[in-house]
Amino acid sequence: MIDTHTHYFLKEFDCDRMDLLERLRENGITHIVEAAIDMESNFIMRKYFANNDMVSFGSGIHPLRVKSENRIYGLNGCENILRTLIKTPKTVAIGETGLDYTREVSCEEDKELQKTYFRMQLELALETDMPLILHVRGCHEDALEILESYGKQFKGVCHCFIGSAYTAQRYTDLGFSLGIGGSCTYSKNREGYEEFIRDLPVLSPEKMVLETDSPYLIPVGCKGKRNNSLNLSTVLATLSRVMDIPEEMLESIIERNAKKCFSLE
Repeated sequence: MIDTHTHYFLKEFDCDRMDLLERLRENGITHIVEAAIDMESNFIMRKYFANNDMVSFGSGIHPLRVKSENRIYGLNGCENILRTLIKTPKTVAIGETGLDYTREVSCEEDKELQKTYFRMQLELALETDMPLILHVRGCHEDALEILESYGKQFKGVCHCFIGSAYTAQRYTDLGFSLGIGGSCTYSKNREGYEEFIRDLPVLSPEKMVLETDSPYLIPVGCKGKRNNSLNLSTVLATLSRVMDIPEEMLESIIERNAKKCFSLE
């Protein structure tokens, strides 16, 4: 299986980072995509994994980090650094990038700054024909309005997708796959998830990829205080049951999607 969204550069993995990656390989995880969240992480993950053949990189700026990065580098500085990073070996995507209105966003000025950095990274993706890793939380309508305004097809993944079948269709019409992780195991009574879980059976497996967002979003039933790619099997089993598709068939479809999305053949 391929984990299309991880953060193994974070301090939660300082005690066993490289041992864990070997354990993943031994248990059938063939590839992972490390998604950057700020400028520092863009460089840290390369330091750790530049010589590891099972790791590729997404280079970008998370929406909740644009305010701090803007103070340090400015928009032009961030763009220039990203332009250099996306040319480096093993970089397969731009992101994670997007909009996040659920916390730490105190005013319209903060939202507009997120939109400015989102557009900058979208335009880089269109210019370079690279896939995007989207982070959209609490604002699908604003994100889709921006994406649809370009009138063009994109490539990439809407990471940690939570939404209705209608919202999913709008992303897939734009060329995105849906990143499905531990959220699909959560209770129907959890706020914001009921519609998503209800609509899962009508979503197309041809437009899905698996992810963990490690160390976050531990699936229900998995032990430990941090998520890791071994828990993809729980996500896959849940999808198989909810969508009524044999697990082996679903795994084959989703792996093919991930390879195509990030050019991992």
